[in-house]
Amino acid sequence: MVKFLHIFIKPKAEVTEDSVRDQMNLAVDWYKYAENCWIVKTTSEIDTWQIRLKPLVESTGVLLILTLDPTKRQGWIAKGFWEWLQKSIAIPGRVSQLKAAASPVAPAGKTLPKPPVSR
Repeated sequence: MVKFLHIFIKPKAEVTEDSVRDQMNLAVDWYKYAENCWIVKTTSEIDTWQIRLKPLVESTGVLLILTLDPTKRQGWIAKGFWEWLQKSIAIPGRVSQLKAAASPVAPAGKTLPKPPVSR
């Protein structure tokens, strides 16, 4: 079954970005939204990701893996992320409930206040 994980990985000094990317490429798909932060679409269990990534961080790096529910979301992030997430959770033949947005996303049925005007 497909699931989404949030992975924060700060590898040990001798590990390259390409080495991290090689492991992330084992996922169905992924989106890197910040220097050490990845959203991973996967069919693998969280323990499998721990095994894959642990050699890249032990003993001086940092690794945090969390399960995500993409149907419960809020945030202010690049439009490209929302488009990727919408595509990633879409079920063929069904319309996704997730809408792409270029601005903050309010929970279903709620409206965000208008941002202040900057001068």
